[in-house]
Formats: sequence, structure tokens, C-alpha cells
Amino acid sequence: MSLLKRLGTDETFWRRVGMIYLFSISIVIITTTMTYFLNLSVDVLPKAGASIEQAEGFSKVLAYIGNNGFIVPFQMFLLALIPIPFLYLLNILSSAIAFGIVVGFALRLAHHEAYSIIFASLPHFLTEFLGFSLFASMLYLVNRSIRDHWIHTFKKSRDITIPFFQTLQQTGLVYIFLAFPVIVLAAILETYVADWLLHLLQ
Repeated sequence: MSLLKRLGTDETFWRRVGMIYLFSISIVIITTTMTYFLNLSVDVLPKAGASIEQAEGFSKVLAYIGNNGFIVPFQMFLLALIPIPFLYLLNILSSAIAFGIVVGFALRLAHHEAYSIIFASLPHFLTEFLGFSLFASMLYLVNRSIRDHWIHTFKKSRDITIPFFQTLQQTGLVYIFLAFPVIVLAAILETYVADWLLHLLQ
């Protein structure tokens, strides 16, 4: 049995991944367009955490992994435990908006350096969004299972179609073997490949 089958990733899982990924890219495009055409202050530009800004090399990789590989997925997981659909997408939404704002301001500068920064940042952000999308696809099932339990408890009229603990186990496996490695790759791309592309293009 292949690893993907053991993880419980079927066609529906990958369809959800694609939909969440396209959602994040759409938000980036919409935010970029709005930022480009609206006369926004530079004060709205998002800033990275101080520990990430000051880190370099492998320390920067570890800082990104600590935030994007552990803190953000944990926040998404906690939101998935609330029996309200799609709250776990808030982190993806905020990341997409932040990147869209940065791209929009860069495009307004309209010079070679700005375009170089955008191009150098794309591999990291596209990979990061993929990692979050993989995890969010399983969180959909976790959240749906919790909602099924709540409805079954209060209305006694709906069967529980998604077993919670089995889904939780599969979510952990998807995080360990799919989402987390992709997020680690994104951290490496941000630290090393982005700087290399930026110097290459300048």
C-alpha cells in the first residue's frame, strides 16, 4: 500500500487541496489589485516578526519553521475544533492578504527592483500556500466531524458519518508526511532561493 493511501488521501482530498489553494491565490490577486489601484498608506504593509527579520541562514530557516510549521498549523487546528465551518482558513486568508498587499505596493513602485522582489518571493509563497492547503484539507474533515457530533447531540437526527478520532489520526499523518515537509521546503526557499533569485535578477 502506498504512503498516500495509508494517509487516507483520496481524490476528494486532493480536490479540496486544489480549491483551497486556488482560493488563496485568488485572494492574493484581489488584494494585489485593490492595493495597486487604491492610494493606501505604507503603514498597512505587513511586517515579519522581529525574530525572523533578525535571523540569517539556518537560524532563519528554523525561525520560519517554528512559525509556519508549528504555530500557524496549531492555530488552524484550534480554529477547526470550533463547530463553525471554514474558520481554520483565517490564517491562510491573512497570509494571502499580506502577500497581496506587498505585491500591490511593489507593483506601484514600477521599477526593476520591485519586479525582482516579487519574482523572487513567488516560489516561497506558492509553496507555503500549498503546505497550508494540504493541512486545511484534512481540517475540513475534523471540523465537519465535530459539527456532526454537535448536531447529533442536540437534534438526535443526524448520523455521525465521519469518525472523529480516525480523522484526527489521518490529519496528524498528513501534517507529518505532507504538509510539514512542504512548509520546511518553503522555509528553505525563502531563506536561500529567494535571495539567490534576487541577486540574480538585480
